[in-house]
Amino acid sequence: MIKKGDLTVLGTGVERATFMVIRIEDGYAHLKDVVNPKGRPRKMKLELVPFFKEDGTFVIPVKPTLPKFNRSGKLSLRSMIKEHTDMPISRDFVAFLKVWMEGAIEDLVVAAEENAEIKGDKTITPAHMYWWEMHPSQDPNGYWPDNSKYMEDL
Repeated sequence: MIKKGDLTVLGTGVERATFMVIRIEDGYAHLKDVVNPKGRPRKMKLELVPFFKEDGTFVIPVKPTLPKFNRSGKLSLRSMIKEHTDMPISRDFVAFLKVWMEGAIEDLVVAAEENAEIKGDKTITPAHMYWWEMHPSQDPNGYWPDNSKYMEDL
C-alpha cells in the first residue's frame, strides 16, 4: 500500500507521468505531478493507486468490477429464483410469484404517484417510492395451502 511521500506512475506509453503522494485523507491519496507540479493535486482512491513494493516490483491494483445492472425493466423470475435456491421450482410457484409481484408493484406505483403529486412533481422518480421491506415481526416461515388452491382456480 502506498504511503505519504511515496512515488507512483500513472498512465501508459507517452501519457505516463510520475506523481508523489502529498497527503492521504478519507481513503483518498492526493497526488502531485513531479515533473509538472502546477494545478491541483490529483485525487485517487487509496486502494487503486499503483505502488512499488520493497523489492522494487511495481504493483497496479485491479479495480473491482461490478456486475452489469439490467436497466431494461425485463425480469426473468425463474432465473432470479434459481439464484437463491437449488430446489426444483414448480410452474405454479413462478406463476403465483408473478401474480403477487404484479399486485405489490401496482400498490407501490400508485403510492409513488400520489407522493409525486403531493410534491407537485410531474415525473415519478425513485425518491417517490417507499422501499418496502418486511417488518421484523412478520414471519415468512410457514405453509399456506390456500395459495396453491388460488393457482388451481385461475
